[in-house]
Amino acid sequence: MHKRNNPDSLLESLAAWGIPASVGEVLLHAKGFPLVVPLSNGQNLLLDLPEPGLLAEMNPAEVGIAVLDHLGYPIKSWGIATSVPLLRTGQCLLETDLALLIQDAFRGTSGSMYHDGFRFHVSRLHLEKSFHVIVMVTDASEEKALRETADHALLQADTLKRVGKALNMNQNLTPLCTAVVHELASATDLAAALLWVTEPETQVLNLISHVGANRQGIQNLQTLMLGADSSCLAEICADSRRSFRLNSVHENLMTAHLEAKFCYLQPGGLFIIPLMVGDKVIGILELIGKASDTKFEAKEELFETIAEHLSLALNTSMMYDSVESLATKDPLTGIANHRAMQEFLFRRVAESTRTRSEVGVIMIDVDHFRMFNEEEGHDIGDLVLRKVVEVIKTNIRPYDLAARYGGEEFTIILPGATAEVMHQVADRIRARIEELEIVTHSGRVRHVTASLGGEIYPDNSRDAAGLIR
Repeated sequence: MHKRNNPDSLLESLAAWGIPASVGEVLLHAKGFPLVVPLSNGQNLLLDLPEPGLLAEMNPAEVGIAVLDHLGYPIKSWGIATSVPLLRTGQCLLETDLALLIQDAFRGTSGSMYHDGFRFHVSRLHLEKSFHVIVMVTDASEEKALRETADHALLQADTLKRVGKALNMNQNLTPLCTAVVHELASATDLAAALLWVTEPETQVLNLISHVGANRQGIQNLQTLMLGADSSCLAEICADSRRSFRLNSVHENLMTAHLEAKFCYLQPGGLFIIPLMVGDKVIGILELIGKASDTKFEAKEELFETIAEHLSLALNTSMMYDSVESLATKDPLTGIANHRAMQEFLFRRVAESTRTRSEVGVIMIDVDHFRMFNEEEGHDIGDLVLRKVVEVIKTNIRPYDLAARYGGEEFTIILPGATAEVMHQVADRIRARIEELEIVTHSGRVRHVTASLGGEIYPDNSRDAAGLIR
């Protein structure tokens, strides 16, 4: 009986079975999985097991154990822990993403943490005069899938919210396109995004908004042509009315010479989506992911959904701009109409009153215009008016306004112009109009002249109406 209760006998038996053990002493040179067993006499039996106790009966592909020494270095691992990058490299876990968890364990606080497809559970192991940390690792592939699903759902919700807000807050085409492209690129962390919109009644698509593309790329892709020899995937997408997806812009000859070179950030995958209303292409949306974005392909459904909403918004915006253009522009010449001219002039005069600046107004009357209509036909008369407008537009500043006052009369408003500047502009336009040559249906070449007059506010009038008179 005495022999059975003798701790030395127990230690000898354990040693015979290859299990190092001690009672009330620190296990020196432990190479396995330490286990503390309280004895009835108040002492602790310290075992160095070759297998992690009861866990040895579990599936090592799903569960694992690692032991960390007092410095945070793994000294032993079993099961799935042997395949965890953080544990198999032999690095100090106090220098990894698990650092705070390990530090808490050394202080005596157990905890759990998810990291990169694994769930880590840690606890302190008190071996008499020293402390170790036991790390239990479980496979968290299902948790990883749920987290990815949740993250993707949050991304979708946030992106749709931001893009939806941009669509609702903008009616005109250009600000709408600009807002949507910027919000989409920001929300989904894109390397670049480009949006082309079709010109009315033409086969041309113009680049309206872009993010992440350098100047060379913008110049090369400023215009897309439908029905022509395709020079890029965006044109092929427009002609075929099909979406295109690439895992990498480097894998296609067309994108390798364009998208792979014009992005400021390192590009990865690519989506090109035609924006359709019925069977008509009204735009092209091109989205380029970052090379580091491993989840870019998973966003395809989100991009398709946004493209559907964007197509409808673009169509509405284009119709709105068309109606607005009819209300403010002359349909024959494309410049401002009489109403828009009056509104612009009144605003500039009010601004001039506040800032004590000047406003110049030039009136232009095409000489003998009725003769063109009567002798050559109204189509030649319309041509004369369009040619005159081309001269006017190329000889004024971007912030000046050219308008058709009525019939063959035109008005030019020059904010901030002095009398000298106004006279120079008027004389230059008069001279350029005299250089015009109109070829009639009979082959006859006719020249155009015009009479011009100008006034300066507030030198010649105290209000806008008086200035026009």
